[in-house]
Amino acid sequence: METVNLFGAQRGRAAQAAAWAMEKERFSTQEMANALAVSTPTAITLLRRLEGHGLVQPCGEFSSTGGRKPRAWSACPGARYVVGADITLRHVSLVAVDLSGQVTRTQTRTLAFTRTPAYFRALAAFISELCAELPRQSVLGVGLSIPGIIGSGQDLVLRSHALSIQGLRADEFEQYLGLPHDKRRKRRLPCRGLGRRLSAGRGLSLPEQQRGQRGAHRPQAVSGAQPA
Repeated sequence: METVNLFGAQRGRAAQAAAWAMEKERFSTQEMANALAVSTPTAITLLRRLEGHGLVQPCGEFSSTGGRKPRAWSACPGARYVVGADITLRHVSLVAVDLSGQVTRTQTRTLAFTRTPAYFRALAAFISELCAELPRQSVLGVGLSIPGIIGSGQDLVLRSHALSIQGLRADEFEQYLGLPHDKRRKRRLPCRGLGRRLSAGRGLSLPEQQRGQRGAHRPQAVSGAQPA
């Protein structure tokens, strides 16, 4: 399963800039600088990095009362996606969410949970089918939602009454999915989507205060990706 690694080892500012940009229809360099409390040259550098990853694009100019007109930028939320898998006893539901938090694809399949290689292979094949519908190298990673009590290291399902298992380790998924995964305790959500259940150890982290805007749920982070 192929994923894309954003921004390399440098983290923090660029991910913050990307999350902020996804909330704006159009913005200027100075608006980004003011919002992120950085200098204008730093904002220019951030925009160049985001543009290089296809996350923002120039979209004309703003009007000016004098002097040079400031360039306008807009976000490209469909440039990257997060895939989430909601695992239950008898079914698996998948969602693909773009960077603005919009659910773009959903699929549900009957797949009875068993702690066997055959199940993990079937799960991986189902996720790969959904990923194949998305643009090549656009998937940041995959998050799993599993009903149960998760260990403090978030790499172990201590116990799940719903699935009748205990001691399920993340690496039982990893060897078939090809990604590191983080599993969180399940919680009930509105039918809009699984966005808040998407979780993972390393990835594009959208600030808590941005959730709930635009009426969409947002993933906290994404496995298999390392944004700046």
